[in-house]
Amino acid sequence: MSPSTDNPFLALTAAVKADLDPALNALLDVEVADVGQVGREVAGMLRAAQALLCRGGKRLRAGLLVAAHHAVTGDSSKPLPPPVLQAALALELLQAYFLIHDDWMDKDATRRGGPTVHAALTHQFQDEHLGACSAVLAGDYMMTLAAREFHIALETGTPGDEPQALHLKSKQLLRAFTSMQLAAVAGQQLDVVGLTRDSLKVYELKTSSYTVCGPLLVGALLAGAQPSMLRHLEAFAQPLGIAFQLRDDLLGVFADPTLTGKPFGRDIAAGKWTWLAQWVEQHAAPVHQNAWKAAFGKEHASVEQLRQAVGALESSGARAAAETYIGSLKRTATEALQAMALAPAAHTLLTGAITALVDRGH
Repeated sequence: MSPSTDNPFLALTAAVKADLDPALNALLDVEVADVGQVGREVAGMLRAAQALLCRGGKRLRAGLLVAAHHAVTGDSSKPLPPPVLQAALALELLQAYFLIHDDWMDKDATRRGGPTVHAALTHQFQDEHLGACSAVLAGDYMMTLAAREFHIALETGTPGDEPQALHLKSKQLLRAFTSMQLAAVAGQQLDVVGLTRDSLKVYELKTSSYTVCGPLLVGALLAGAQPSMLRHLEAFAQPLGIAFQLRDDLLGVFADPTLTGKPFGRDIAAGKWTWLAQWVEQHAAPVHQNAWKAAFGKEHASVEQLRQAVGALESSGARAAAETYIGSLKRTATEALQAMALAPAAHTLLTGAITALVDRGH
């Protein structure tokens, strides 16, 4: 997905990325220098996390945070207020924490065209167990950095904030920031253990919470949004977050692996309980179910078995059903957006966010 002047949200996100990436790199350079005095193995751990964080990433979550701030204030001027940029930086550090732990739990070796953190650290230490332990600690470090940087955003405030109002805003912001983390952790546990057969519950907790809803609420709260606006944003965010994950599922199966950075059929072989897997179990004909089951959850499934499983998704109607459902979720998000009665520029910006999150790679 490349920034486009035709989509104001993508243009905004590109501008936010241009501000954030140097700030993230500079922050982690300082951290690496500091912990390097403790030991080079600690510095190596952080370098691996820094490589993942700064190797790529569209900064969609940071873009949503800034978009919500613009929508509430009606001010899209630059530079961004310091607390907004600071909160966006914290959000990207939080994303790094989730990615590092998620990749290790999923046993994924690549991310964003390079090695995952646990894979890089396994190579660095020539020991799989040490690599895994170090990756967990690298994720913990990113989470702690995110908390520290977010608290700096809370302390900074915005011009004109009265002490009592700043205290209330800080409490609301901290609640929003921690709520999305707790929801994502709960969703990850459901996903990893795999006992639940409610894929949408996992999507709501694991993806929608910290990918869409949390960033929007943090941005709006930083701008001083009223409770009614926050309720509208939640109604907008939930279907959008689920649609985002559904699109991610489709891309993970049908998109070119060189574009996604994930091996062909990885989610199928890993037995990821996606909406697609749920649809096949509930609706597919036996011939398609058999082709699917031959590869689903089979770590050593052959390329041909994976191809047949992907073909079963197409032939059974699972792919078409997912596209139909995405369209329905997109309409629900659009209706929630219209109910906000925003200024035209803000409405256009968030409409662009719908397109960017749902129609990417489509």
